[in-house]
Amino acid sequence: MNKPLQTRFLTTAADPVEITGDDRRVSVAVSSEQPVERQGYVEILRHDPAAIDLSFLGSGNAPLLLDHDPRRQIGVVEKISLDGPGKVLRATVRLSASPEADQVLRDIKDRIRSNVSVGYQVLMVETRGERTIVTRWKPYEVSIVSIPADETVGVGRAFDPAPGDTQQKEIVAMTEQTKLTPSHAAQIMDLGHRHGMADAAYRAVEEGTSLSDFRQKVLARIGNAPLNPGFDHETPRGGVRVPFHLGNYLRGRITNDWSDARDEREQSAELTRSARGVRGMVVPIEALHTRAPMLTTGVAGPLTTVEHRGDLFIDALRPASFAIQAGAQMVGGLTSDVSIPRETTAPAASWITEGGSIAEGNPAFDNVTLNATMLAARTTVSRKALLQGIPQMDDLLKRSINAQFASALDAAVISGSGVAPIPRGIQATVGINSFAAAGAGAVTWEEIIAAWAAVASDNIMPDSSMAWVAHPTVAAILRNTEKFAGSSGEPILGDVTEIRDGSILAGTIMGRPAFETSHASATTLTLGRMSDVLIGQFGGVDFVIDEYTGASTGTIAIYAYAFFDITVRRPQSFCVITGI
Repeated sequence: MNKPLQTRFLTTAADPVEITGDDRRVSVAVSSEQPVERQGYVEILRHDPAAIDLSFLGSGNAPLLLDHDPRRQIGVVEKISLDGPGKVLRATVRLSASPEADQVLRDIKDRIRSNVSVGYQVLMVETRGERTIVTRWKPYEVSIVSIPADETVGVGRAFDPAPGDTQQKEIVAMTEQTKLTPSHAAQIMDLGHRHGMADAAYRAVEEGTSLSDFRQKVLARIGNAPLNPGFDHETPRGGVRVPFHLGNYLRGRITNDWSDARDEREQSAELTRSARGVRGMVVPIEALHTRAPMLTTGVAGPLTTVEHRGDLFIDALRPASFAIQAGAQMVGGLTSDVSIPRETTAPAASWITEGGSIAEGNPAFDNVTLNATMLAARTTVSRKALLQGIPQMDDLLKRSINAQFASALDAAVISGSGVAPIPRGIQATVGINSFAAAGAGAVTWEEIIAAWAAVASDNIMPDSSMAWVAHPTVAAILRNTEKFAGSSGEPILGDVTEIRDGSILAGTIMGRPAFETSHASATTLTLGRMSDVLIGQFGGVDFVIDEYTGASTGTIAIYAYAFFDITVRRPQSFCVITGI
């Protein structure tokens, strides 16, 4: 299936029209970065060499049209250039000798016609609040039009006619046709490309499928496959990602001096306008990304800026979270609650005799959901240290918040009760395998084998995320318990304990890693395929700064609020030994 043409026409009032030596050639400004109001959003076209594909418009064959009508070609685009400092795309067009083109040329010379529009294909977008930033686009034609929308250029962006006007030339490709916002259409296309469902994404946009419905199709399609966390790890070709420096932002909030945090202030304002239940100001979730510790012998250099990438927040949580290290899947970038289809009964093939009938077998489905639930963290920092902008202090602040978030998520993953507002974790999920140990304070090798068999009997294929989770008390029992008579004293939990970036990898059981955490119950041992745990992350982080409670001691309290949820995709992937 070929990629459909997303064509939009934008108009701009012309620069003073410049007639060249050849009186049939006209120099015009085609487009700029002037924001243009669309239907429910504001659009900005990036104007830099990496953002614009000029392969056709600069070929010498691109048409000059009248009112975007392909049947009314009045000339050709001969030359194209990009005014970098002014962020303006300029062109030299040559009008034909046809009667209609002659009339248009006379009108241009008489300053009757001075507006131009460009028709282009959108290739890549980024959304910031109500603004859609077109970071990659390809112009195909230039038109002489009547009414400008972007008044900074000539031969530019055409104003939207009134609704219902049969002469409307504004085409917003599939998105306007199907009532999808450009942001949602772009996210659908991105999901489709990342999960090998590009054709399905094109159809979804054409048919007006909602973003939440398409997410469900993706999750149903990938089945046992690990979920992509929802963020690109490479900067898109032609994309412009603006970094977010949390330290600069907080200093701007406290001092009201935004000279070093203009971009951060703009991003936060846009996120705050579109966020739910805001208590303070919202920042991008990736602002909590931390770097490796820094050692300096002199004055610390400027802190390296952080790329605008949500996957970095997952990286920031991973060192402090055993659940994410073990393989729990982060589903990031969610904007609304998500319902995920789950197959509960699969039809089976059957052997039949020649001429025999095939028994009917229909799959059964239900749904698991990810509902945004607030998680809060609090940290205190010296006002003086924060205002000095010490890089290590900025990182300590982020590490403190990350550690609190990770600890709360780990506790919910393994033992969350499901009683609001706490998410339901593995041990409280209905349908998991479970049995009681033969005696308190002991675990036998036979029980270990039985737990593995319980999961395998449900046709769960072990993968790299298969792991054991034990409380330190249970881990100690396993280290002191011989597998079986004649095993030369080999304990159930063998190998050397390893501290892995803040989490305790206690060793291995049956060749699979065992994680030691106080968040687990002191009387249980859990085995499971951790990739069947989904951790949903919604929106950005809401920061509230309290400068007053600790004013007498020179400290500032910083509260961070974020939305998460946890669900188990397949309960049969887990087995819990209780009563140890």
